[in-house]
Amino acid sequence: MTDVARVSVLVVDDSFDTREMLAYWLTQLGYAVRTADGADSALQAIAERPPDMILMDVIMPYVDGFELCRRLKRDRSTRDIPVVLMSGLQHPENMRYGHEIGAAAFLVKPFDEDSLVGLVAALTGSAGAAAAM
Repeated sequence: MTDVARVSVLVVDDSFDTREMLAYWLTQLGYAVRTADGADSALQAIAERPPDMILMDVIMPYVDGFELCRRLKRDRSTRDIPVVLMSGLQHPENMRYGHEIGAAAFLVKPFDEDSLVGLVAALTGSAGAAAAM
């Protein structure tokens, strides 16, 4: 099991409020959290220091979460980073498509803190966070 304090999560969402809420929840549990407001800033953050996991909104301007996930999964240096797509799009075909392009999971908004934290803990092997809930 991984020590939570050593697990880094990149939150990518064009909504400031959503980024701040997710960063707050995860930081309170000891995760190292960075944020990005879109694909360009996410790619820059990943190049500087690859995270252990990425939480990414689907609906973003310019490059959406589906396309960014596809790019990350095609790149040898980032393909093994778990990506969780988040969206209010509740259509099963969107969830299926997310999995087809390599997303580890698909969270439908709105979701609660326990669902998010449990998923992050499971995908990063950081059981300490799940126990802290």
